[in-house]
Amino acid sequence: MRKQIITIVISFLILLSLTIYGQSTYPTKKVNGTEYYVYTVQPSEGVFAIARKFGTSATEINKLNPQVSQGVKIGQELLIPIVPKSQMSKAELSKVSTTANYTEHKVEKQQTLFAISKKYNVSIDEIKKLNPQLVNGLTEGTVIRIPTTNTTPTPVASATNTVASAPKPVSEPAVVKQPTYIIHKVQPKETLYAICKRYEVSINDVLLLNPNAANLTAGTDLKIPNSTSNTVQVVKKVEVDTQKIKLSPTPAVTPPKEKKKIIRLGFLLPFMLNQEKKDIGTERFVDFYSGALMAINEAKQRGISIEVYVYDTEKTEDKVIEILKNSELKKLDLLIGPAFSSQIPLVGKFAKEHKVNTLIPFSSKVPEINTNPYLFQFNPGADVDMIVNQSKNMHVIFAQVPGVNETDAGKVWAEELQKALTKNNKTYSTIELSASDYANYGTVLKKGEKNLIIFNTDKYSSITGFLSPLRLRASEYDIVFYEHYAWRNQDIKMPHTMFISPFISKLDADAVEKFNAQFKELFNHEVHKSSPRYDLLGYDLSNYFILLLNKYDTKFSDEISNFKEAAGIQSQLHFERINSTGGFVNDQLYLGEEKLQ
Repeated sequence: MRKQIITIVISFLILLSLTIYGQSTYPTKKVNGTEYYVYTVQPSEGVFAIARKFGTSATEINKLNPQVSQGVKIGQELLIPIVPKSQMSKAELSKVSTTANYTEHKVEKQQTLFAISKKYNVSIDEIKKLNPQLVNGLTEGTVIRIPTTNTTPTPVASATNTVASAPKPVSEPAVVKQPTYIIHKVQPKETLYAICKRYEVSINDVLLLNPNAANLTAGTDLKIPNSTSNTVQVVKKVEVDTQKIKLSPTPAVTPPKEKKKIIRLGFLLPFMLNQEKKDIGTERFVDFYSGALMAINEAKQRGISIEVYVYDTEKTEDKVIEILKNSELKKLDLLIGPAFSSQIPLVGKFAKEHKVNTLIPFSSKVPEINTNPYLFQFNPGADVDMIVNQSKNMHVIFAQVPGVNETDAGKVWAEELQKALTKNNKTYSTIELSASDYANYGTVLKKGEKNLIIFNTDKYSSITGFLSPLRLRASEYDIVFYEHYAWRNQDIKMPHTMFISPFISKLDADAVEKFNAQFKELFNHEVHKSSPRYDLLGYDLSNYFILLLNKYDTKFSDEISNFKEAAGIQSQLHFERINSTGGFVNDQLYLGEEKLQ
C-alpha cells in the first residue's frame, strides 16, 4: 500500500512538472570550459537508464565519471553531457517536441511497458521520457502519459519485455544491423540476475546473446546489449555471433506485397537463472535452446519472420502458474515445453482452454494426450508391437521387482506387452524377485536361445540391486537386456542391450560434423556429448515445426501427418492424431541394439 501511495505522489509531481532530457531543470557545472548537467542518481536507476533520460550514451557517462565502472549508487552525483538541439537527430528532436502532446493511459493488470508501447505504436524510450517514475516499474491502475505522433496510433498485438521479436515486414528487403554491446567479465559468486539488474537489461536479452549464460562461471565474458531498448530482435542477436558463418549465406528477400505471417514460438524451459548455485542439470536445456536458436537463424535466412518468447520455468508448478498468467502466451502459434512431468498438466490445461498448440519435447508421460487436441507428444515411449515382432525368436522373461507402484509407467508397459504376447500366441516366463533373496535367474533362463530380460519398472534405481547376478549369468547364457531409453546414460555394463527410442541409432556423420562446426562458431564452445544430444533435439523439433507453420499456418494440424519436408539430424518426425478427440504423437521410433566387443 505504501509503495502505491508513493507511486501516486510521484506521478502527480511528474504531471505538474515534466522532466525530459534537453530541459535545463538540472544544475549545471563547468569543467575545463565545458558545461555539464549535475545529476543525482535516483533509486533503481542504472547508467543505461540515465543515458536514455538525457539522450546520451552510457559510454559518454562512463568517460566523464570513471567511478561508475563498478556501478552507480543512490544519491551519487554524475556529470552528464548536455546535448544541444542543433546536434540532435530528427528522431531525438521529435521526442522533445512531442512532450507537450500526449494521451493518458491507465495501466491494466499484468500489462507491461512493451505491450503499452506496441499498443500506441511508440517507443519505450518515448514513454519513459514522459514518465520518469517508471524507473520504479509499472503498477496496475497508474495513469501514465503516452506521447502522440503525427499519425493515428495503430494498436498491435501485445507482448512483454521478455519477447525477442523477428524483423517486421518492410516495403523493401530488410537490412539487419549489428547491435552494439559491451563485455562484462563475470565475478566470483556473481549471478545472471544481479548482472542484468546492474545493467538494466532483461535476462532474456542476455541469454539470447549468450545461450550458455545459464551456467555462469567466474571469468566468463558476457555480451551485454547496449541499445535504446531492452527488447532486441532475436535474429539480430544471433546475427552478432554468425557474422563469420559462410555455410549458409542469407539469400535475398523478395519484398512482400502484403503483410507477412510472423510465427510466434514460446519456450518453457528450466534455466534456473535466479539460482545462485550452478545446476548442472540445466546444461541440457541450454543446449536444447541453443539448437532451437540455430533452427530459428536458418529460418530467418529463408526469409521467415519469427517472434520468440522465452520463460524460465524453474522446477516448480508455482512458477509455471505464474508464467501462464502472461496474456501473450494465448497468441502463440506453438508453445514448446515444459520439461518436467509435474508441470505438464498445468500447461496442457492452458493449451486446451486457449487453443494454443503445445509441443511436449521430453516426457513420455502425457496422460492428457488422449483428450487434448492441442498437445503434440514427441517422445511416445516404447512401442509394444515393435518388441512383439522383434522377440519372435527370443525367450521373453519378465523380472518382477517387488513393491512397484501400479502407476509406474514401466509396469503398465510390461503388462501391456504381456497381453500383446498372449494375443500373438507367444509364451513368456516370469521371475519374482525379492529385495532379500539372491536373484536366481537360472530357473528361467534357457540355453541355446536368446533370453530377453524385461523389468516391470522404468525406475533405474529400483533394478540396480538385481543386475549383478544377471551379469554373472551373461557368460553362460545368451542374454539381451531391455533398457528404457531413460537408462541410456547409465553405466549398465550388460554385454547385449536392446532399446526403443525416437532417435536414430547411427547419425549421418557429415550432417553432424557440419552442425558441430556451426554450433561452435555460433556459441564459442564445443557441443556437450550425451545420448541423446539435446542441441540436436532442439534443432530438429524447432526446424520441423517452423517449416510446418510457415507452409500451413494455423491449419498445420490438419496437414501434419502428411508433412515430410523437414528432415532431422537425430530424429525423423512423423505425427499422427491419437484419436478423434485427442492430440498428436510422434510414431517414428527406432529399435536399437548394442553389443560389447
